[in-house]
Amino acid sequence: MRVVQVITSADWGGAQRHLLDLSRGLIARGHTVEVLYGVPGPLVEKLAQANISAERVATLTRNLDPLRDLGGLGELRRAIGRLRPDLVHVHSSKAGALVRAALGGGPIPVVYTVHGLVWRNPRLPWFKRAFYRAVEERLLSGAKVTLVLSEGDRKALLSARPDLADRVVQIANGIDAPAGPHPLPSQLVVGTVARFTPEKALDRLVAAVAAVRIRLPDVRLLLVGDGPLRAEVERWVKARGLAEITRMVGFQSEVWPWLLQMRLFVLPSVKEGMPYALLEAMAARRLILATPVGAVPEVLRGYPRGRVVEPRDLAQACYELLTAEPPPPTVHLTSIDEMVEAVLAAYRKAWAES
Repeated sequence: MRVVQVITSADWGGAQRHLLDLSRGLIARGHTVEVLYGVPGPLVEKLAQANISAERVATLTRNLDPLRDLGGLGELRRAIGRLRPDLVHVHSSKAGALVRAALGGGPIPVVYTVHGLVWRNPRLPWFKRAFYRAVEERLLSGAKVTLVLSEGDRKALLSARPDLADRVVQIANGIDAPAGPHPLPSQLVVGTVARFTPEKALDRLVAAVAAVRIRLPDVRLLLVGDGPLRAEVERWVKARGLAEITRMVGFQSEVWPWLLQMRLFVLPSVKEGMPYALLEAMAARRLILATPVGAVPEVLRGYPRGRVVEPRDLAQACYELLTAEPPPPTVHLTSIDEMVEAVLAAYRKAWAES
């Protein structure tokens, strides 16, 4: 099968990691993969290292720009046409909308993966949430199969289009992590791995650690990642008086050594799909505290060291997890091979119905 993967941004995050792992798995099984992207970023180099062909479509931008987006549909359609795929797999809300608008109803089957629904982000203005929901309702039938990471996103989509229940399939992200007992450190290090973007809500984490420090002076904060809000995060840290106990180590291509330094991993986000950082923290047997977004509650449901709380309760839950005796870890995660096979089954379903 010849598959074209389409993504708006080649920056590095969960959607890009999913695309890379999936593409490697498809190629290992004898399929051909080409990638179209809009905004350049680290994914391009990672694809080149994996000998996966990638081409930029300049009009495929990340930010919403209706005139530019509509004007670029022809270029996107031509770029896909040149590659003559058997199937197009599109990632992210923006790319998903554009590809379905460009190809919906045509002979090439489209599979769309939702890496977290934009209109479920409570920090977005109501009119933007309403706009994204309206677009999703209109274009959902443009994909032969829509893949979601969580039951919550599946229910949200079907609340908009209940007639498409048989075309919305839930598949978990896959991860392969080093085996081992991975004991918790005795140091009270609270940390996270994230891009510094608004949806990650790192202000909540900084505020929670500042509150905990009043009761636990030995607590420390470890922030792994980078992004457009780095300067703001630094200001939040200083404003809360945490500069002397905080390490900001920037983007790390290998996060495992940093995760093992954390006793408690915190995911304070307002929007997620199925975050790889959370899966890696589970594989590392860390204590985990998270907000109820995306697939997070489902993923942590059977993990004894994980706790999901509302944002207002982050500080208290952080204190309780740091001071309580940790339960023994029990974890089962979907492997990359299992994920690839599930996606291939979705491809076959899309192809059979085209």
